[in-house]
Formats: sequence, C-alpha cells, structure tokens
Amino acid sequence: MLDISNVIAAFSEDQVSNLTQLSIGRLRYWAKTGFFAPSYVADGKGPYGKFYSFKDVVALRTLEMLRVRNGVPLQHLRRVAEILAHLKDDLWTDTKLRVWDRKV
Repeated sequence: MLDISNVIAAFSEDQVSNLTQLSIGRLRYWAKTGFFAPSYVADGKGPYGKFYSFKDVVALRTLEMLRVRNGVPLQHLRRVAEILAHLKDDLWTDTKLRVWDRKV
C-alpha cells in the first residue's frame, strides 16, 4: 500500500487556475489585496515563489462558485470572511454556506 502521508501537495498558479476556473490575474489580485493568499510563499517573487495547498484549491473552488456562478460580490465575500474569521482555514472548506439573492 502506498503511504501518502508525507507527500506535500503543492499547486502552481497555472494548475490552480485550471482546477478552479479562476484566472491567474484574479488569483494574484486576491493575494495582493489579502483576500486569499497561497499557503506556501517561498520568496514572494515570480510565478514560482507561490504555491497553493490542496485545501487552498478546495477553498478557491468554493469561492469561484460563490463569486462567479452565484454572482456574490467580492465586497460581500470580504465581509463574510471578516465575520467568520474565527473559523480560520476552515472558513471556505468545512463550512456549509447558502446563497440567497446574491448574499451568503
């Protein structure tokens, strides 16, 4: 049996963009403004200094569904993140969220 407990799952911006359907520009904007930053930042410079974890990919996929598919404004998502900040890393991955009239 393969033991994957020591495998680090890190994804580049290109891979995350393909998996989440979010543009690289949007990923960089969210990281720059502090809304959602990658988990692993080596030096912060260039495309190969930042990597996303698997949990980041799941969270970003959730944000894509909320933002793009359900039309929730980014400013509203920022407020939701502030209100639910006590959930820390589990905010967008382990929380049940409902959308009604473009609000979470």
